[in-house]
Amino acid sequence: MPNDNARINLPNDCYATQFLVYPKNWESARATTKRPWSITYRFVMPGHPPKQRSFNGMNHERDLIRRQDITRAIIADELNKLLYHGWNPITNAYCPPADGEVGIIEPTTFFAEALKAAFRHVTVAENTRLDFKSVLGKLVAGIHAARLDYMAIKDVRRKHLSILFMTMAKTEKVWSPHKHNRCKAYLQILFKVLIRHDAAEVNHALNLEKLPVVKRIRVTLTESERIKIREHLPAYPLFWRFVQIFFHSGGRLSELVSIRREDVDLVGKQYKCVIKKGKQYKEVWRPIKTIAAPLWASVLRETKPGQFLFGRDLVPGPIACRRDYLTKQWSIHVKRELGIDADLYSLKHLNLTEISREFGAEKAAEQAGHTSTAMVKSIYDVEYMKRMNDRIREVGNEF
Repeated sequence: MPNDNARINLPNDCYATQFLVYPKNWESARATTKRPWSITYRFVMPGHPPKQRSFNGMNHERDLIRRQDITRAIIADELNKLLYHGWNPITNAYCPPADGEVGIIEPTTFFAEALKAAFRHVTVAENTRLDFKSVLGKLVAGIHAARLDYMAIKDVRRKHLSILFMTMAKTEKVWSPHKHNRCKAYLQILFKVLIRHDAAEVNHALNLEKLPVVKRIRVTLTESERIKIREHLPAYPLFWRFVQIFFHSGGRLSELVSIRREDVDLVGKQYKCVIKKGKQYKEVWRPIKTIAAPLWASVLRETKPGQFLFGRDLVPGPIACRRDYLTKQWSIHVKRELGIDADLYSLKHLNLTEISREFGAEKAAEQAGHTSTAMVKSIYDVEYMKRMNDRIREVGNEF
């Protein structure tokens, strides 16, 4: 009989006892598949007698490891229905949880389900959220492959995370130090949420090794490639206009697509945007270059009050254009149609490099909204080290 003291809190003031599997040693290498297995728990709803749930679905499989995997998957599916879809075994109906209830996290919540619940409490920019969600999917798949999905989050230790990452390195089609570090970074954020909810006590992800990554030289457009683009992209006028505005702006894609009509001061040649870095969001005014002012003016003529300058399909409207739409358009019209390797973000690097070369790193940093020249010199100005090396070559200090 399930133990009512070990409870899993559920939406709508319900709870379930911990899942028990028969035989008790089902996760052991000594477990037998000659007898039928079963899963049991008790569902409790206020004002109703508790309901005992007993079910199986794994007994057709004679191979022990496969039966164990199927059992874990059945438990995970049942938990998913209870926690996130509000399934009620007493009424046999789904009652979705209220927004504030979604993602209840208990120390006894299973590993993968705990990470999913923690993700619901993470606040990040939309483009980061898409990447985060992708990584979460890989972590969940890795947990299943490592057979850790039936482990309560309170029992997860650093050694289990090491097993998870070693498993992912084997099962992922492409695995690299960069992907390892990305998964580690997002896992750290999820564990911070789990600690905040008292579901975990230690952020074990902090103790995972961060792997060294080779910092590649940024590929930017050559003069001949710029000419090709200037001749080709006018066939796609809205995208071509955006590309030019982005090139001259010095801003991020996510910042530009968030600009509304009221955020542009064409007389003062400036636009207002929100910089989202880490936990600090702040509004700043960025300069509009004179050469780009007519492009901004043409967008403003098409934009109504309250609308985003770059809405769906780059047409001004109430819904902002998605960042992935822009990178996809670049991939199709520039990379595929013209055979150019440089990505869309290389335009920002190219613009800041030319500003830095002409007026110095301070002006480039000002255009990019940076408080110092460090980022410009180390990342955006792709010619900075070349210019420094050229100067060193001309130093005539004799021995």
